[in-house]
Amino acid sequence: MRLSGVGAHGSLREATVYPVVLAAAPVLRLQTVISREIPSTATAVLTVGSIHAGDAANVIPGSAELQLNIRSYDEAVRRRILDSVERIVRGEAAAAGAPQEPAITEIERFPVVTNDARALRRTFDAIASWLGEDNILDPGAGAGSEDVGIFATSSGAALSYWLLGGADPSLFGTGDTSDPALLRIPSNHSPHYAPVIDPTLGIGVRCLVTAAGEWLPSHR
Repeated sequence: MRLSGVGAHGSLREATVYPVVLAAAPVLRLQTVISREIPSTATAVLTVGSIHAGDAANVIPGSAELQLNIRSYDEAVRRRILDSVERIVRGEAAAAGAPQEPAITEIERFPVVTNDARALRRTFDAIASWLGEDNILDPGAGAGSEDVGIFATSSGAALSYWLLGGADPSLFGTGDTSDPALLRIPSNHSPHYAPVIDPTLGIGVRCLVTAAGEWLPSHR
């Protein structure tokens, strides 16, 4: 979203509508949407992942840009979050005396990724036949997003989506999703994320080959 202000030299604050402060206000206020407006039983995420305004210390810019990431399982919850975002952002812009309404644009959108239970079981049974049941676990539902859901829903194919672990096993204590180590080990998108190449790469390739062989028996 783009928030409009009025730019000028950094010393002429009285001649501006300062978009940096304008942007800071909704960033803080948006943190209350999930905690105060969404039921505690609903899974939802609202993250301000990017904020940008200006290029020089002595220049008040004319606008600021925010990029938000919103995730939910339920379309009604998503709609409520979007309505709250629009209410807050437009309200803060009006309070700051912005010369224009905020420009709110949806950049991308993915449907909820939902596995087909029978397809997933068939895939896991095939992988477990050589990897072993003890090396497969169900992490439960998560808030990650994937465009693979679009391919499945568009084609009518049964989706079997799974994750490949790549962290050093010696860093874990309990071996399940309640392990405190999960909060300490860098995850994907972290600049410190570094999966163990061996055996991660080899296991991942064989998992894919095994799954393909299960669903394409003529290629076994």
